[in-house]
Amino acid sequence: MWTYLGLYEDMQKATNPPRLVVFKKIQESVCLHLKWQAGDISSWPLDLDSGTFRKGLDHFRPQRILLFLDRKSTDETVHARIKNLLGQSDCPVVTLPSLEEMAQGNQQVKNEAWKILQSI
Repeated sequence: MWTYLGLYEDMQKATNPPRLVVFKKIQESVCLHLKWQAGDISSWPLDLDSGTFRKGLDHFRPQRILLFLDRKSTDETVHARIKNLLGQSDCPVVTLPSLEEMAQGNQQVKNEAWKILQSI
């Protein structure tokens, strides 16, 4: 299950914001280049209340959660909330770098994300 803080907000907009565009491109790339099956990829917003997030976990039953996280600007309160939400699942969480930075063209961050995805 793929997620990031702001996914729900991004999905509500009339046009796809840059980080959602990058999010979708990465999913397409893992299917094309790493031969992941599109049917094995699910996305569920992290910026929901814990009960709704839990419903997503129950529905998708992920083997792992792929979390894009802006480590530099996310404060401790947000980190604690994310940890609490993700703690509802028994599966491992793979943290990936910031979609925001990737959307701004940071190639180093894109490369780091790709290396992590290749290792899965």
